[in-house]
Amino acid sequence: MSILTISPTASVDLQLHTIYSDGAWTPSELIPWLATHTFRVAAVTDHDTVAHLNEVQALGKQHGVHLLAATELTTSWEGLRADVLCYAGQAFTGDALATLADRTTRLQLENTHEVHRALLAQGYEFPRQADVLAHQSGALRRPIDNATLLCEHGYVDSIRAGVGLMREVGYASIAAPIEEAIAAAHASGALTLVAHPGRNGGEISQFDPD
Repeated sequence: MSILTISPTASVDLQLHTIYSDGAWTPSELIPWLATHTFRVAAVTDHDTVAHLNEVQALGKQHGVHLLAATELTTSWEGLRADVLCYAGQAFTGDALATLADRTTRLQLENTHEVHRALLAQGYEFPRQADVLAHQSGALRRPIDNATLLCEHGYVDSIRAGVGLMREVGYASIAAPIEEAIAAAHASGALTLVAHPGRNGGEISQFDPD
């Protein structure tokens, strides 16, 4: 087992997101920024995907930042949201974690499109969709996209209100049972941590879409 040694003054961030989930930067923007701001170890924990691990690790190697294998799984515990961070050294082993993440993403996307069609059927129009979602080529990728479109087109005054409207037309929070997620992570050689301890009195969210 190789041991990574870094300066005691180096910065570390183990929960970062890119445009591949709910972040604002591409990996090619994020990793160089980390490098120039003294970060030497980091983890890109995009939600429910490990598809871009090779890309971020290659960028990390290029810029002198060690990128752990990581993802943040959307999970549920006793009927409430309880996201789980998964970390491995250089790579996940096997495909259990990737399979679970892909399933969650697929079901989320199916529901996102169902909600979008329902909104259109009720007369909502989104002529600026290409601009509002320009960072993802105008495409719907995550449930929050519908709330963003509603807000940016003036139908609601906040993302929270947009989520409420989404619920009225069929939005469903898609999450893997936490015990299944932890088992898949362990089967893939990952350590697991609760993502947001203390949020809303615990790792609980009735509001945030996936």
